[in-house]
Amino acid sequence: AYPDRTNEIFIRDMKTGKERQLTKDSKMIMEVAWASNNQIFFTSSKSGNTNVWMVPSNGGEAIQITKGIGPDLSVRVSADGKRLLYLEQQKISYLWTANIDGSNARQLTVENQYLGMPALSPDKKKISFLMQSSDPLQPSLHVYTMQSDGTDRTQLILGDAFDYTPSWSPDGKYITYGSFRKDERVDSTHVYLIDVSNPASSRIIGKG
Repeated sequence: AYPDRTNEIFIRDMKTGKERQLTKDSKMIMEVAWASNNQIFFTSSKSGNTNVWMVPSNGGEAIQITKGIGPDLSVRVSADGKRLLYLEQQKISYLWTANIDGSNARQLTVENQYLGMPALSPDKKKISFLMQSSDPLQPSLHVYTMQSDGTDRTQLILGDAFDYTPSWSPDGKYITYGSFRKDERVDSTHVYLIDVSNPASSRIIGKG
């Protein structure tokens, strides 16, 4: 999902080309399904979680249909309009360490989050990794470090930017990473250098 994108639902008359806007929430929307009773179901993050909502095709206030932690996706409605089918999907991964031969495997993280791009520091004392949102309509991405035994987890960069592709310097003192703000497009990425012992030292070293 693109962090700088929001969606609204419109109805377009195919004969006249006239359009009516049904939602004005400035949120991301996916999986629009028009039921036979002229109710339009869609997934939206407007409640905080990504859930299923419904708005009448003739306009009006949207009603929240599902209220779980979600994310609720792939909305479909039965032909008689009486049954709703949707998928609750969460992307979850865990970080492990092990010897090259697979022995001595140890799980380092237990949270139900989507983690990626783990990398050992040159002295093998720390691990850098990305922690991402499991919800495609509420994307987030940040760089973390922790000790190689899973302790002392630290979010290196605070704020609402999207940080990714961390890479250690050969001496293990610095990490470079790409970053762009939520109000910027992906091709506005800047490359930063950060002192691992002093995260407030982050500075731009390249503009993309």
